[in-house]
Amino acid sequence: MRLGFRLLKGLSQSDANVIVATRGSRPFTLMDDFFHRTGASNAVAACLSRGDVFRSLQLNRRESLWQSLPDPDPGPLFAGVNDEEPQAPLPQMTSVQETFADYRSSGMTLRDHPLSFIRSDLDKCGVSVAASLTDESKKDRRCRVAGLVLIRQRPSTAKGITFMTLEDETGTANLVVHVNTWERFRKIARGATAMIAHGILQQQHGTVHLVVDRMEDLTSLLGEVGNKSRDFH
Repeated sequence: MRLGFRLLKGLSQSDANVIVATRGSRPFTLMDDFFHRTGASNAVAACLSRGDVFRSLQLNRRESLWQSLPDPDPGPLFAGVNDEEPQAPLPQMTSVQETFADYRSSGMTLRDHPLSFIRSDLDKCGVSVAASLTDESKKDRRCRVAGLVLIRQRPSTAKGITFMTLEDETGTANLVVHVNTWERFRKIARGATAMIAHGILQQQHGTVHLVVDRMEDLTSLLGEVGNKSRDFH
């Protein structure tokens, strides 16, 4: 079991403490061993399964989620009947599905970044990677960059300017969004999970940012990530 419990959405601190304390004596070997020693509920096991933490038990996300389900009540008609069958193999998740499931369960991934799965399409549209924005040749030129929206911030001293941060597979990009642009693209600016930002790239005193004049919503492509930005005012 390998993922930091405090990162998992829906897992209480008290349940996490019990699991960590129990695991400290010796590693878990099977799902039955986990249930027996921790006394965890099926809901807790399902939460951990969605976080893909049972890989050390040689169980992938779907297999462990299946094993976390409560045993069905056979009812009086089939009481005492042993009808156990071997578990049927479950379809393997794709790399995209695994990455999106990581984001839904913990808000992060150690796998490939979501933007990497659509990079070939972004390249065809002339979208730069964030790491390339420090290139001096791009200074004061039109540029576009795409990423998950990490931060939206509008300080009271900024005269209505909103500062945003996008993240792609190479790093982060800083955006400056003036009031008129914010109002033109208000729905995207306020609610998009991911976007393409167009504008003029400025580099001053070692700081690089894109002064945005257009936004395109990528939520329909990357909405399954379930990423939530940190918004400040």
